[in-house]
Amino acid sequence: MTHEQARKLIAQLAIAAAVCAGVHAIGAGPLRTRALAAEAELASFIDQHDMNAAVLADLPRVVETRQLTDAGVRRFASRNQPALDESAMFTQVLDLAAQSGVSVEQVIPAGEGQRDVTLPAGAKPRPGDRRTRYTLVGGGSYGATTDFLERLQGDWAYCAVRQCRITPDYQAGSGGAVRFSLLLELFSFDAAPISLTPGTEGAP
Repeated sequence: MTHEQARKLIAQLAIAAAVCAGVHAIGAGPLRTRALAAEAELASFIDQHDMNAAVLADLPRVVETRQLTDAGVRRFASRNQPALDESAMFTQVLDLAAQSGVSVEQVIPAGEGQRDVTLPAGAKPRPGDRRTRYTLVGGGSYGATTDFLERLQGDWAYCAVRQCRITPDYQAGSGGAVRFSLLLELFSFDAAPISLTPGTEGAP
């Protein structure tokens, strides 16, 4: 091979190398970029899947908490109702009396009472808090009457027996019959959200 032939071959090899480098830059470069993007997308999908799996694993507890909260809200509303609705109070008191075996002959409204009677020192009532009082008069056996007093202070309402007078029922003759007169105080509590901003109490 002559010197001139060798020079031409070297030039041709250089051109071929440059062409190969260009082809690699045009073809392999974007492919690698797409491969890296796909790898990142896959990693993100796996992370998201793991997070979703964790959420699904916690879902039964979330549902249970929601159910317990809903049940608590219903109990709260139910126990507030007697202080807000006189007919509801009357119906439930008569039901308790029937369960105990006593007769409630009179249910007399006795006003709202003094707000500072039962509140702790420095406590302030919420805007929607309400209390109301009723005098209950009736009769029955002594055991039935004490059972009625216990039922009145159960979980049917937010309430307390403030005064109670029990006397023998002489008109009923022997047998342990008694007469009772008691003052029942009922409460309803404001469940509106508490705002930390002054002047917006009860705002959602």
